[in-house]
Amino acid sequence: MNILFVHPRPARISYKHMTALSKVKGINVYLLCGNLGPDVLHQDIRKICREYVKALPLAKIPFLYKTYRKVIKKYVQKWGIDLIQTYSEPDDAAVAAVESKVNVPIVFCNRDNVSAYSKELLATRIVPRWIAYNRYLGWVPREILYKYILYLEKKAHEKSDGRMYISPGMMEYSSKLHDINGNNLVFTDWVLDEELPITYKKKLSEGTDDIHIGFSGGIIIHDAYRNHLPFLNKLAKGKIHVHMHIVTRDEKSRQACREAVKKNRNLHLYEEVLPAREFIEQLSSYDWGIIPFETEWRYVDTLLTNKIYDYISAKIPVISCNAKTLKRYINENRLGFIYKDISDLREKLKKQNPLDYTIDPSKFLISKNIHKVIKFYEKIIDEYHNNKNFNN
Repeated sequence: MNILFVHPRPARISYKHMTALSKVKGINVYLLCGNLGPDVLHQDIRKICREYVKALPLAKIPFLYKTYRKVIKKYVQKWGIDLIQTYSEPDDAAVAAVESKVNVPIVFCNRDNVSAYSKELLATRIVPRWIAYNRYLGWVPREILYKYILYLEKKAHEKSDGRMYISPGMMEYSSKLHDINGNNLVFTDWVLDEELPITYKKKLSEGTDDIHIGFSGGIIIHDAYRNHLPFLNKLAKGKIHVHMHIVTRDEKSRQACREAVKKNRNLHLYEEVLPAREFIEQLSSYDWGIIPFETEWRYVDTLLTNKIYDYISAKIPVISCNAKTLKRYINENRLGFIYKDISDLREKLKKQNPLDYTIDPSKFLISKNIHKVIKFYEKIIDEYHNNKNFNN
């Protein structure tokens, strides 16, 4: 089976999928992309791909994705592709695959429902924040951008031959907005076997009364839902230390983090993007891992963010905001606890002991679950060709 992965900026989830599939006998992985995302820059894509080509620059102009169609069709024919796997955020590469009219089925992996963001936040992508949030001046850009995003999202969902969702919350949200009857699979980010540390570090808190909390992910000060800095800064007081491992291309956000660290001795900043195994080994020296979203709840309620698998890989329990999908997953698997606000979090940290949680990464390995994706692909390929023969 030859599988073509298509996305202008592959992220960690697609890297995990490609890596796991490349180890299965009889499966060949191919990739069409632009630049790699910051969280996979250290990975050698050549080790997992039979071939890959950087031919899909990130399209920042509406409908520029149409230039992808000929490229996709060319390489589907050249490489003898059996199935295309596309990803959301942005959804335009998936739509380009649909419109390329290749004679192979297309699976759309929904890793984010962009339409779940508020219209105001979406509008900040194209106009200044003060306009985006202005009741009158921002109305036109808000409506135009939202309708365009919804158009892409709807087409990616409804015209693909199958859909994968990285959380049940995302599938539930999509089912209310789009017609997704047919082939659907919930398949989370999981833990990549190769990212598990060879050794785990000694706890920084050992022999002290201090609490050390790790944060993994992006901090963007001009994005309301990603501006975690104020919350983490408030949390890092007294005996609570917060270690921020940030991924951001925004220099203003980096500088804001640096300034915060200078003023708060309990706040620690790590800017270097380490290979995943080294990064997770560093996380293992903390007592907890935090997921601190505070706004954009319609979107956040659907998330099963990759952070949770970083923390599982590091064998540290999770403390999470009160988001619906995360809350359900954390409670079902006894991975940590949920807090309502910073006061509630501080009180719970006084009472909770991380040693009361046994985090076993082996229960969450992608290698133990990848067979579900393969069966899903096989079903879609069979149905696609059966329908094609029937129609002929």
